Amino acid sequence: MDAYMKLEWSKQNRRSEQRLLEYFAIDFSQYEEDIFNLHINETDTVHQLGDTFREKDQDDDESTALLEYPVDPRTGRQVRELEIDTTKRVGLYDDFPSGSQLSRADHQHCLKVLNRINMRLAFESTEDRKALERYRTLMKKLEKERKLFESFVKNYFNSNLVCRKSSIDKELDDLVVAIWKGKVGRILDGFADKRYMLATAVIWLNYKQHERNVRFEPVSEDVVEFGVVKNIFTESLLQCDTLRRNQRILDAFFEDQHRAHPVDDNAEVKTILQQDEDIRFVINSGTLAYLLNCASNMEEQWMVPFKIEVIEGRNVIFIGRKLQPIKMLTHDRNIKAHKYLVRSFMSIVRKDNPLNVSREADGEKDTECTVKTEFKVVEFDEYLQSIAEASKLKPHPHRNSRLQLWKLQEGDDQYRFLVRSRMDCYESLRKVKFYINISIKLEYQAEFGAEQMTKNELNHEWARQYLRPNSKTLRLRINAATHAIVSHHYLELKDIEEELKRSYNIDPANLITNLWQTLKLLLNFPPGEHILQHDLKNKETVNVLSINTSTNPTCSSISLADLYSNVEYDRPAVECYEWIPIDKSVITQMHRENTLLPCTFPHWVSVKRITSRETLKAKRPPPVPTVTSESKPKKKKSKASRVRKKLKDRENKAQERKHQHFVQEVQQSLNHFAPYEGPSRSRRSVDNDANKKASSVTRAKSRESLDYQLYVNQASGSGK
Repeated sequence: MDAYMKLEWSKQNRRSEQRLLEYFAIDFSQYEEDIFNLHINETDTVHQLGDTFREKDQDDDESTALLEYPVDPRTGRQVRELEIDTTKRVGLYDDFPSGSQLSRADHQHCLKVLNRINMRLAFESTEDRKALERYRTLMKKLEKERKLFESFVKNYFNSNLVCRKSSIDKELDDLVVAIWKGKVGRILDGFADKRYMLATAVIWLNYKQHERNVRFEPVSEDVVEFGVVKNIFTESLLQCDTLRRNQRILDAFFEDQHRAHPVDDNAEVKTILQQDEDIRFVINSGTLAYLLNCASNMEEQWMVPFKIEVIEGRNVIFIGRKLQPIKMLTHDRNIKAHKYLVRSFMSIVRKDNPLNVSREADGEKDTECTVKTEFKVVEFDEYLQSIAEASKLKPHPHRNSRLQLWKLQEGDDQYRFLVRSRMDCYESLRKVKFYINISIKLEYQAEFGAEQMTKNELNHEWARQYLRPNSKTLRLRINAATHAIVSHHYLELKDIEEELKRSYNIDPANLITNLWQTLKLLLNFPPGEHILQHDLKNKETVNVLSINTSTNPTCSSISLADLYSNVEYDRPAVECYEWIPIDKSVITQMHRENTLLPCTFPHWVSVKRITSRETLKAKRPPPVPTVTSESKPKKKKSKASRVRKKLKDRENKAQERKHQHFVQEVQQSLNHFAPYEGPSRSRRSVDNDANKKASSVTRAKSRESLDYQLYVNQASGSGK
């Protein structure tokens, strides 16, 4: 019972880390009873602190013993470090039901070919063609394994990971709600005393193939810019461990968003409208991108205000920003929160900032200059007033805005659009600006790979990239649980169009044609203020609400002030999300580190035979044909013949029962009235014993010759 007193507690007798490492490397047997070391060996059997030396072989000429390193079953690698970083996350899921059918070399070969395919590099040489052919052969071999992988990941997600989509950090949720409330407040101020009534309903088409599509393209590359575009340092963004910021930075970002307002470019817009008489639409790029995204606007409830004004004798339609939603799901809040986190890495580069001024390499050195400062005596009240003026907020730079002319060609008719857009940020490379559109893709299954892009996300990316020709899209795949960037890709317009065509068979030209079928109907409306409203009850139509100018509002009119005064800022109690498959063509950092092909099981785990549930179901054996070559197959009898045979069988059974009853009655009568000789003596006097014996013999014979069955047979014969 006192054995525990002999144990050594290294936490009490502290030693230096270097000395401990020396002890463990030389001989661990000196400290085999250390409770601290015993606990480490018990919790982590892979990284044991014991001797890793093994005896050398006889054929080995080396004088020193060989080291036998343990192997980590999670990664299949040898553990060569004594210290373990317990805070380091293991990126790959470590409890797969089976291993991969391919070896590590096959996985490495497939990764090289897949990376070459993703980079659109040609396979021209003979070696490249052989590598591509081997890759295709291995892909056919992996078809069954990938089906099992997809089934396993889907079941695991629905059982364990679906809660990730309905969870969000409180600080991020508070940031999203605070910015949301500010935008709703501006809507209440702008539509305070306005009421709208239903005017009509117009058709709102879903995605549809058209024989002839309209062309929508910019008139020229000339762009009128306003405001300041923020700069982003992609190196600092991509190299950070997590996008999560502290509360001080989040508060500063909220103040920046709260103080920034859109640029007032009404004067410039009117000037352009007076110079170009063919402009019929002035539309915001964000609204246009949302209307082009049929996968999203068909399944959501939204409102877009627009007004029609008469300018130079023609009707011009001004389509504003889409109004804020009444409620927001947790997934949408997470996307907005991570957009804000990425924007917090952006900054405004000022030209008057001495830190950003580039100096010419002419060998000049900065000279120290002494500035003579003059002091004067002021009163205390004047000093406080100067401090108050200096502490006032300086005018904040407005958000950037761009105006660009576009034309829509429908046969011989041409319509011009003035599109108002905004750039997310720019990246400078050798004093050249590259405008970037930020696209956020949240990953809820990062331990299995990268999720496929949904139809909604691809449509949104394409619309934003199409309306900003001189820019690129930076797609950031972010782990929703750790806020870390999983992978990033720079995309051009053709890349997104190819992915749309490959994944969902969508031609972007049809999206523009579908939208134009609705927008051209707005040209027939009278001047005034209107609202486009989409309701989930009738998904294929859009209601047009016109402003109600009457002084007596009716119950059928709608007030936006009343509608937005009851916004649901709390998260929904019940949310339903569908599983998104893993993309087979996206290679993340996790796949590179583990040399693992996407959508496959790890190659360092032993292969096990896995049978799906469908194969475990008992199947009916196929019917064995009983027809031989000699016997002919029986013909199936008709229903009438089966009925006649049934009636005939009933009659035969009734006659048989009647006959049996008659036989039983005859048997009973014979038992009662048939002749029978009993043991009574005859009255004749018998003189001698010989006569007695003769009479007894004759009686025995007569008794044996009597047969009752004969009477029964006769009775049955007469009955028949």
